[in-house]
Amino acid sequence: MPEPRAGSEVEKDPSELLKEIEINDFELSGDEEEQNEAGKFSWDSIDWAERLERDEIFSKRYTPSRSEAKELEQIAADLSVSSRGSIIGMIQGMGGQMSQGLEFLLHGGHSIIVKRGNFLREDDDCDLVLFTDGFLLLYRNVSALNPLAKRYECRMWKGVRVCYLEGNSVIIDTQDGATVKLSPKPSSEDPVDWIRALERILIEYTIHNPSSEKLTDEVGWQYNLVRKPAFSAAVSGDVSIMGEAQDVNALDEYNSYAPLHYALQHETCNLEIIEKLLNAGADPNLEDNEGRTPMYFAEKNGLDDVKSLLESRGGKTSKLTNIEARGELFGRFEQSQINTARRRENERVAEERKASEAAAKAKSVQDQMSKNMSALVERGEKIEELDSKTKDLEAEAQNFGVMATQLKETMKKKKWYQL
Repeated sequence: MPEPRAGSEVEKDPSELLKEIEINDFELSGDEEEQNEAGKFSWDSIDWAERLERDEIFSKRYTPSRSEAKELEQIAADLSVSSRGSIIGMIQGMGGQMSQGLEFLLHGGHSIIVKRGNFLREDDDCDLVLFTDGFLLLYRNVSALNPLAKRYECRMWKGVRVCYLEGNSVIIDTQDGATVKLSPKPSSEDPVDWIRALERILIEYTIHNPSSEKLTDEVGWQYNLVRKPAFSAAVSGDVSIMGEAQDVNALDEYNSYAPLHYALQHETCNLEIIEKLLNAGADPNLEDNEGRTPMYFAEKNGLDDVKSLLESRGGKTSKLTNIEARGELFGRFEQSQINTARRRENERVAEERKASEAAAKAKSVQDQMSKNMSALVERGEKIEELDSKTKDLEAEAQNFGVMATQLKETMKKKKWYQL
C-alpha cells in the first residue's frame, strides 16, 4: 500500500466516518424529549411550561405521544409495577386503592405527566409528579434492606378537596381528611409556580369530568378548588379563609371579576366579607370587562345594605344601571356602542397575542429547520468525503490486484533453479 504523502493529514477509517455522519431525526413538533447518552430521556430536558399550555392533553380522548409513554414506562420500571400490578407494588404504595390509582396513571392509556420536581414531606425527600388525572409522590430515601418500605404515595384529583399555599409550602387537602404538605428544597422551583400548575390541572380536570357539572354551575367555582384568600372567601362566603387580602382590585382570568364582584353575586351575600374587602382597598367602582361595577350588582340585586356600605366608601351609581333603567332606544344603542368598542379591544388584544405566539412558534420552527439543514449539509460533506475515501480504497485495491497478477506471471516465468 502506498505511504501517505508528506505533509498530508492522516486519513480516517471509513467506519469512523460513518459514525460521524449520524444526525438526529427531524423534530419540529417538540413532543419527543431529548435523550441522554444511555438512550434514556432526561427529566431536566422536558419543557413543563409548554406541556401545561397544551389543552388537548386534558381530553379523555388524548393518547400519550411516544416520549410521554416512555416517561410512564420509566416510572413503572423504577417502581417495579407491571400493567397487571404487583403485590410488592401494592404494599409499597400503602394499600390496594393506591396501587390501583398508580396502575391507572401509568397504564390507563390517557393520563400523562405534566410536571415533576423535588420536595420535602416532613423529613422525607420525595419527587412530586403531577399527572392529568392525579399526582404521585416518589420517595427517594428508601432502605434497600426493607423491600416493603413505602416507596410511593398516589392520589387521584377526584379525591382532592383544595390546594393552596401556606407560607412557602404547597398544601393539598384530600376529601378523606388527609393533608399533604410539601416544602421546597433550596434548589426547588418557586412554590407559586407549582400552585399555578395545580390550578391549571385541577380546573381542566374538572371541566373534562362529567360528574363535576353541579360544581361548575357556581360563578367562581375555580376558587373552591385552588384557594386564593380574597377570591375564595368571596366565592365561598367563608370569612375565616380571607386572612390578609391582597390583589383585591385584580380582575381574574376566568370572568374578569375582582373579589368584590364575586362577593356581590354569591347566593348569600356576606356583608362582613364585603366590608373586609373594602377595608383592604377594594374599589367599589371597579368595572369588569362588561362595564359592571360592584355598585351595579348591588343595585341590580336590590341589596340596599350593601349599596349603602359601598356608597359610604365612595361607590357611585352605575352608568349601566341608569341605561338599563331608562330602557330607551338611545340608551340601548349607547350601551351597544360601548360593548362593541370593548369587544373589539378585547379581540385586538387577543389577535396581537396570537400573532406574537405564532411569530415565536414560526421562529422556533425556522431555527430548528436551519439547524437540521446545517446538519444535512454537514452530513453531505461527510458523505462526499466518505465517497472519496471509498474510491481511493477501490483504486488501491485495483492496484494491488494488478501487482498480484504481475507477480504471479513473473513467478511462472522463473525457472525452479532461479527461485
